Amino acid sequence: MFRHLMVKCILSGLVKKPFTKINITLFNWLRSN
Repeated sequence: MFRHLMVKCILSGLVKKPFTKINITLFNWLRSN
């Protein structure tokens, strides 16, 4: 459940601003886990 909230926060952040290295790194890290 906590991870789901993290994903929502990251995705909403991606919508508000263009891709950044930090967002991409977090996204890849979440996908790999």
